[in-house]
Amino acid sequence: MKVWHYTTTAFIHGIFESGELRPTNTAGFYAAPLLWFSADQAWEAMAATLFGRKRSDCDAIRFGLDCDDHRLMNWLDTCALAKRSRQDRRHAEKIASKRGSNPAQWYATTESIAIDTLDFQLWRNGRWGYGDDLN
Repeated sequence: MKVWHYTTTAFIHGIFESGELRPTNTAGFYAAPLLWFSADQAWEAMAATLFGRKRSDCDAIRFGLDCDDHRLMNWLDTCALAKRSRQDRRHAEKIASKRGSNPAQWYATTESIAIDTLDFQLWRNGRWGYGDDLN
């Protein structure tokens, strides 16, 4: 099974130019930069929220990593690493739940990951596919 890192096509040039996915701290919730993944195979509900769009309107892409990759931390371990209080963690879980997401399916790493080791999918016509599959 794969876990998926979501982003939009707006960032694709920079990702392919660097050759890797890099941890960031754009959410500002964590002390250290993190690279987030979701085990939801259909769609990570928080992704569209972060993109500021509805799922049907997203020009989303996702990169897949094997779920047993040693660099991944689960949600609770990530919160512990980031020294998030139980109250902060529960607040984030409540928001995620309201948006249809499940933090138990979230994983993160502090390491960059080479894109040539990842699967790559595009969201087109209401489904995920591998390039030519989407026509």
